[in-house]
Amino acid sequence: MNKEKISVLISGIAGSGKSFIAKHLASIGIEAYDIEDDGEMFKMYRLDTREVFRNYQNSNMEHVKNASWNCDVNLLKKLIKNQKTKLAFYSGIASNMEEIIPLFDKFILLKASKPVLYKRLLGRTGENDYGNTQAGRQRILASKDEFEKKMISQGAIVIDADGDADIVSKRILEKTS
Repeated sequence: MNKEKISVLISGIAGSGKSFIAKHLASIGIEAYDIEDDGEMFKMYRLDTREVFRNYQNSNMEHVKNASWNCDVNLLKKLIKNQKTKLAFYSGIASNMEEIIPLFDKFILLKASKPVLYKRLLGRTGENDYGNTQAGRQRILASKDEFEKKMISQGAIVIDADGDADIVSKRILEKTS
């Protein structure tokens, strides 16, 4: 790649380790962002009205079924444009992935096995932490294969996400450096 800077999207289904890996990469001195943590970049919208979803709760399956988690593409473009180092990672998932993926030079899909994914989801706490209920876990596990197949068809580089942060980060860096 003849580009001065390389931006890499890290995505995966809920519980695959996106946020964990972004924090780990940042802790070892690599430019990395959990873009879902940006309070302005993502908004939850109602599918029925297209309005911002008020009082949304991930633990409420009716909310989950009637919601779209969208990234503000213009804010994301600005973040990428202001990248500080040659190589930077941006982790997240959104309903509008087809708009997000083309913004990046490389696209990583973290793919955890169903037993590992289930165990990670069991450890989630908090009312708005998706997958912290049995219904949420079942929904995530039921959509896993279809989501991953779609991301692979859009050019994702698959990384085995079963392992600790050092192992998964090493796998990512081998595929992006």
